[in-house]
Amino acid sequence: MPNPAFGLIYEYNTGRLFINSVLSAQGKLTHAPAHFPFPIEYGYHFDSYLMGEFLSGHSKSLGLSHSQQKIEDVIINTNGNIAAIILENNQKVEGDLFIDCTGFASLLIGKALNTLFESFSDNLFNDAAVVFPTSPLSPLPLETKASALSCGWAWHIPLVNRTSNG
Repeated sequence: MPNPAFGLIYEYNTGRLFINSVLSAQGKLTHAPAHFPFPIEYGYHFDSYLMGEFLSGHSKSLGLSHSQQKIEDVIINTNGNIAAIILENNQKVEGDLFIDCTGFASLLIGKALNTLFESFSDNLFNDAAVVFPTSPLSPLPLETKASALSCGWAWHIPLVNRTSNG
């Protein structure tokens, strides 16, 4: 059974056992007082494109630069950590923190740091998804819905500007 801490709302009877599920069904958010006896956990979904645009704009407002380029090379220091990346324009970018946003290419984690990918494909009947956006829902639901199907599962993730479905 999925962990309710990940914000999934159950469409079967156990959903009534979790305060997050009950409150979401009523269109309410969970705000527990400091003395509440256990944590009420939930997660948020962000539109990754809009989040990138926001972070780019915020960074620029702080005087930082934003550049979208391909990574050509990665320089590893003597400790085995990433010291710098070389971009397609031959610019060297040094840093203390690098976040690998290269998806399945895994240029930093997989290729540069040689971190092995742990596959669970032998346990998966299907390793693909069909994803499509639809218009945003109104009123905006407070929960992500995930439903078990005979051939996998389906999700509906409400965002302000669209609903992500798969």
